[in-house]
This record gives sequence, C-alpha cells and structure tokens, in this order.
Amino acid sequence: EINMFTQALNDINNFIIDMLLGDKHVYPSTERVCTSLEDANNANLLYPVELINQFEPNDVHSHMLVLKIKTPIMLSCNLNPTFGLCNEIRLIITQLAKQVIKARIMARFNIKSHVFISRIVFSTNDEKCQFTIKRREFPIIPCYATTINKS
Repeated sequence: EINMFTQALNDINNFIIDMLLGDKHVYPSTERVCTSLEDANNANLLYPVELINQFEPNDVHSHMLVLKIKTPIMLSCNLNPTFGLCNEIRLIITQLAKQVIKARIMARFNIKSHVFISRIVFSTNDEKCQFTIKRREFPIIPCYATTINKS
C-alpha cells in the first residue's frame, strides 16, 4: 500500500512540474550495494544497477528527481537545524545547477533566506533485503502533493 501512495504522489508532483514553464532538470541518484564480504565479488552480478534503481524502500527516495525553477520542495532530513534546515521544511527552488540546488526558505524563522543544497548519502537497511543500498541524492522531494503526515 505504501508504494502505491508513493507512486501516486510522484505522479501528481511530476504532472504539475510538467505544467510549469521552464527547462526540466533531471537528477538521477547514484547507488552502491553493500553486501557481506563473501558476496562482494559477485555484487554486480547479483544486484544489477537497473534492479537497484527500481528499488524504493520507505527511507530512500526515488532514483530520478525531476525539478524546475519555482518548484516547491521539502527537506527530507536535518541538514542544519540551527539555521532552520530541518526535516519537512519547505523551500522554493531559485536556481538549478549540476551539483547543487539553490532555494529560498519559505517557513520558520529564516524565511526568505537562500540556501544551497548538495547531494548526500542515504542508506537503507530493509529487513527484507540481504544487502544495504547507499544512494547519493539530493535530500529533497517536490511537495505539490505530500502525505497527510508531511502536510
């Protein structure tokens, strides 16, 4: 059920982003599979990149992030709590570059401050998997549509 809701949210967000004017920027994540020492030599054969890209556990974002300037986004982790960059803070994108995103804070005490967001590594420890995925991606999600817990 969770994946169904996540897919519906992604579909709504992508539909609205497609309606915005401007160039679309696509940011694919980079994955690495961490396995036990005995499987390390066969990790690429056992877990091909195409399979890992499709894998979306609850604590890791989608493999492809599609953004445009003026897209509202939400942080998905605490980057700098003293500055107000906490989980679920809303921002609006003002500039998109290859390795960094510039955004303006839309809530809390640093409203209208500009921040730069770079990619960080998320890792998943799903009990159903025999391996850990380390995914390097931007710690944001578009927030035209969010779940009730994040609204």
